[in-house]
Amino acid sequence: MNIAIVDDQTHFREGLKHIFSLNLLKSLSPSVSTFSSYEIETLKKGPKPDFVLLDVTYKYQRTFPLISYFVNNNVSVVVFTNEVSKEVVMDCIRAGVKGYLLKSMNTKEILSALAIIINGGTYLHHFISGILIDEYNKT
Repeated sequence: MNIAIVDDQTHFREGLKHIFSLNLLKSLSPSVSTFSSYEIETLKKGPKPDFVLLDVTYKYQRTFPLISYFVNNNVSVVVFTNEVSKEVVMDCIRAGVKGYLLKSMNTKEILSALAIIINGGTYLHHFISGILIDEYNKT
């Protein structure tokens, strides 16, 4: 399984990669690559990952086309961010992300959410579920 992490914070990318190598995902022998938002084109040109974990906070205009690109190429995209604005959340869900995780989640929650997604499910942090329900009730 190939996982790509896109985040502009090097320590965060490397920390998440380390968590994957030590915990639940270790049994899946993941190959984890990390990229900053400035390296997005590199990610698109290389072999397609199975999963992309992506922060939309800093470079939303740059990363949203990446979400669409990978979803359209059958790659599972998981947003992993602090961004909770209704507009961004709804755009990501409409684009077909498989998960929306918040960086405030603890390691156990992150790994549980990713296990659900890896096994074909979807996962929305409870705060994001509230936004989705509020938006649905408006229509």
